[in-house]
Amino acid sequence: MKDILVISNYWHFPKEKASSRYNTIINMFAEQENKVELITSNFYHTRKQKRVVNEVFPYKVTLLDERGYRKNISLKRIASHNNFTENVLKYLRDRDLPDVIYLFVPPIGLGNKVIEFANHNNIKIVVDVLDLWPEAFKMILPFPNFVNNIILYPMTKRAKKLYSSADRIITVSKTYSKFIEKCTLKHKEVLPVYIGIDVDLISDLMKRKVTSSNQDFIISYAGMLGHSYDIKLVIDAISILKDQYGISNIVFDIYGIGPQKEIFENHAKTKKVNCRFKGFKPYHEMLNGLIASDILVNPIVPNAAQSIINKHADYAASGRPVLNTQDSDEYCRLVEEYEAGLNSPSGNRVLLAENLLKLYLNPTLRNKMGENHRKLCEQIFDRKKTYKDILDVVIKDSF
Repeated sequence: MKDILVISNYWHFPKEKASSRYNTIINMFAEQENKVELITSNFYHTRKQKRVVNEVFPYKVTLLDERGYRKNISLKRIASHNNFTENVLKYLRDRDLPDVIYLFVPPIGLGNKVIEFANHNNIKIVVDVLDLWPEAFKMILPFPNFVNNIILYPMTKRAKKLYSSADRIITVSKTYSKFIEKCTLKHKEVLPVYIGIDVDLISDLMKRKVTSSNQDFIISYAGMLGHSYDIKLVIDAISILKDQYGISNIVFDIYGIGPQKEIFENHAKTKKVNCRFKGFKPYHEMLNGLIASDILVNPIVPNAAQSIINKHADYAASGRPVLNTQDSDEYCRLVEEYEAGLNSPSGNRVLLAENLLKLYLNPTLRNKMGENHRKLCEQIFDRKKTYKDILDVVIKDSF
């Protein structure tokens, strides 16, 4: 039996998000009869509010205080992260030393401090990289790329230090793994394990699949309404079909919250496109919405750092075709190889409109691509199969 300590600043409990990488991994550790403890924040970052957890889990839950913040891009967020990091380190000093620390990053600051503690105390540490910082910030800053590189150099340096100091690194995509391998000479191999999905969790929803009873043609998006996601592009493509072809029965359902919501709402009004902003919904409601759709959209802005992300598995599980504008070679190849949807370049509303029209006019093609999309899910996104590699790394000392 091992003493495994899991640390994350951005944790999702089951009632907050039914399907998450976090919960699958920690439950797998607990099922192996290990002593497992979770350290996370009492501030739930998705909803920007303090959390109270009354559930009973097969592992110990330790909520540490964090000040919190209102805006994702703000000095208060940095201060909040620093506050949580200080409290984590204080807790670690008072706790018996674990055998293994499983650390989710970002944030980078927390990661480096925890790794320093682990290395100093000869504790094995596995880092699970969910997002690349500071690469993810470059698209947000309003400066040329060379200026961004200068501004973000201190964070880049800290990220490379983090990657070089961990005993083992796991990432959510092959793209991230290749990037990190270039950042450090210590690791010959970085293990990619897709975020994936709990296929059993959504199987009942698939059996109860429903379709719209009216004549609306429904396009759906699920995710953050932030700077990375080009909701305007989808609205523009729908507007092109309405203006050029007289297609007026397309409805765009949007599941999620975020800082760009008002901007997207105003754009939809300007373009006179029927958008229904559904807000933040429980996972099963969101997934049912995807299942009832005709097409799903994955609209990512140009030069985005994302590779394989949460919504890819959710979309694939729904069994509906996807219109993709994400430039990630890895994801584009998956869509093409499985014939699960259609790709178009980021930022190109005309080509997106052409792909939308193609699927709008061809229900047979939509159904075939939807079936292929579900096949993709079962073959490469099923966590019960893919996460065994993570278990081997942590439990079997594959360092």
